[in-house]
Amino acid sequence: MKTDLYNQKYTSYIDKRGIFLRYSLELKAVLKCLNPQATDKILEIGCDKGRLVKEIKKYSKNVIGIDINREAVKMAVTSNIVEMDGTDTNFPPNSFDKIYSCQTIEHISNLNKFFKEIDRILKPGGIVVISYPIEIFRGSNALFDAFFVYQNLLAARELHLHRLNPGKIKKLIVSINLDYLKSEIHFRPFPSYYTVLRKKIYAI
Repeated sequence: MKTDLYNQKYTSYIDKRGIFLRYSLELKAVLKCLNPQATDKILEIGCDKGRLVKEIKKYSKNVIGIDINREAVKMAVTSNIVEMDGTDTNFPPNSFDKIYSCQTIEHISNLNKFFKEIDRILKPGGIVVISYPIEIFRGSNALFDAFFVYQNLLAARELHLHRLNPGKIKKLIVSINLDYLKSEIHFRPFPSYYTVLRKKIYAI
């Protein structure tokens, strides 16, 4: 995928496509599933400019956001937004009480590496909330982005590398220290799964 081109254009146009409604709905879903507390150390993976980080800070002061999109990080709307790959962070083991990632994992090629990294940096007993689109076919929810960035609807399958559901998430975490708790469907404004995982207290 032409990541640099996508990141640059995405950052320049995202505020123009009903973003406030989307983030308002997304925030409600994240708060419901994550239940942030004042003492929690929280990480968002794939935070873009940090809009959700800014809101989650109202509930917990120790919130960090990471994103590989350099342009978005430069335009961050809050502090503690860092350019970093969510599959290979530089955080020490057991760094976070809670982690969330919204509409990001469908773009990541190596999901095994992604979940292993979450396992590494999440504290035992910690909670993970992952949201991802409910799609009729892989890329169906990326058609608008594909047209805007590439002027080619077929590029949607370059943007969404996976068509995911809770069953596939269960298979991805079967050999690591994450337990599946539940999945909910929320509208943000399009239908998405919000899957909640928890790290085993007695992690191997």
